[in-house]
Amino acid sequence: MNRLPFILSAAAISFTIYACSSSSPDATAVLDGMLHRYADFVLHMESDSIAALFTENGEVVNPHQPTVAGRDTILKYLNSFGDFKVLEEKMDADSTKVSGRTAVQTGHYFQRVTVPGGHTVEVSGRFRIYWIMEKGKWLIRREETLAGK
Repeated sequence: MNRLPFILSAAAISFTIYACSSSSPDATAVLDGMLHRYADFVLHMESDSIAALFTENGEVVNPHQPTVAGRDTILKYLNSFGDFKVLEEKMDADSTKVSGRTAVQTGHYFQRVTVPGGHTVEVSGRFRIYWIMEKGKWLIRREETLAGK
């Protein structure tokens, strides 16, 4: 079962980066900062923080896996990685497009993880994150990953 891309995405995505009001002078910079904080949460497997970045009906979409929908379900999914150890995590945005209270961020990721049993694996690919401003906070509505470069 290839669940590793989500650990990163996790993403992957729910750190105390909850900040930023719609009056922010540079929403792109704020979202880029949130992405880096998200990656830090993934590195430290802070499942609660990751899940908190999603809207109540947020979604995580990974290739060849069922969509994980809803903040509580995302948290449960993240907690299923308790025996995994993220050794390295990197997410970089190639594009962040903001339109009012919504934004789309695309980029690439790399992750090195020790899996149960002790083997170390590396995963990389592209991501797309759909953000929405809710109650003065940027939250993830949908996160998609695609394996490969």
